[in-house]
Amino acid sequence: MAVATGEEMKEGKKGYVPYEECMQENSWAAWIIKGGFYKYRWRVLRVGHISLGGLALGRIVVAVLLITILALMAYLMRDKDESSGGLATFAMSITMATVPKNSILNILFGLPFERALQWHKMLAIFSLMLGYFHGFVAVGGMKKWDGHHLTGLILVIAMHLMVATSFYKIRRHLYDWFYKIHMFLLLAVFVLALLHGAGGAFVFGGGLVAIDWLIRGIIKYRLRKNSRTVHLSTIAPGLLKLSFDRGIFNYASGQYMFIVIPDISILESHPFSFSSSPYQKTVTFHIKVLGDWTKRLEQLSSPEGKDVSVWMHGPYGAPGVDLHNHKYSQVALISGGIGVTPMNSVAN
Repeated sequence: MAVATGEEMKEGKKGYVPYEECMQENSWAAWIIKGGFYKYRWRVLRVGHISLGGLALGRIVVAVLLITILALMAYLMRDKDESSGGLATFAMSITMATVPKNSILNILFGLPFERALQWHKMLAIFSLMLGYFHGFVAVGGMKKWDGHHLTGLILVIAMHLMVATSFYKIRRHLYDWFYKIHMFLLLAVFVLALLHGAGGAFVFGGGLVAIDWLIRGIIKYRLRKNSRTVHLSTIAPGLLKLSFDRGIFNYASGQYMFIVIPDISILESHPFSFSSSPYQKTVTFHIKVLGDWTKRLEQLSSPEGKDVSVWMHGPYGAPGVDLHNHKYSQVALISGGIGVTPMNSVAN
């Protein structure tokens, strides 16, 4: 979005914009926030990229801040019987706050979704440990078993199942099942937390998740009104191609689009890099069959090809190197497997 298109480059306009001035994947923010904000945010936060012993300074600061907040909460609630429960619910709220794609945290701090997921995984395990600790404390001081203890027990079990069904091999090979189970257990945790008396602590994290779902729904609605018909074909076993006439569609080499195919699922959008160049008349995406969604896409396709309706949003991203203004006499493009697609776009 922040790189000039082929037509603009022919007219002599600026062809390269540094990464720190580029917008990210937040479509809603792109409607409101202009590129200058991202440039100055980068300048303020770039100190967080300083490496200390292999760890980014930003990560260390965030980790210390979270530990300090938890320690402060534990001190302030030291005379309360349910202080351990407050720590557990706070940790769960922060865990949920790290997962929305459309998050104020992403806008303010430029935290990519993939990086936020790393924090989400670590905080989820930490929250579960605090949940177990709270359970041991509650059982130790229990005078009689009641409904409050029952909801707490089921809540910890639901959290445990969320973690247990989220390991890499399960997500990699059974992603659809993982996602459905994760969403069901998330709703169960919400309800159980309310019944257990811990609902107030979920306002922050749960509120961000609810806003994210709302924004995604609005974006899908807007995309549905601007659907596009593309040609889907199988060009080799396990390799598919989506293509359509470029027309007035503008993009830059190295960028990517999020694609939704309603015939498969209106709930799933997946990013794919352009394999064509902005100078070509046909826009193409080459897709390798790797998971559940791409396997269903392969079932829709055929060697002869067929037309399918798609919803697309983007393009996003920008090259990290200036390839447009002849700054370098030689450029080496290195990729592996299907990673050749953006390289093909740049080379053409």
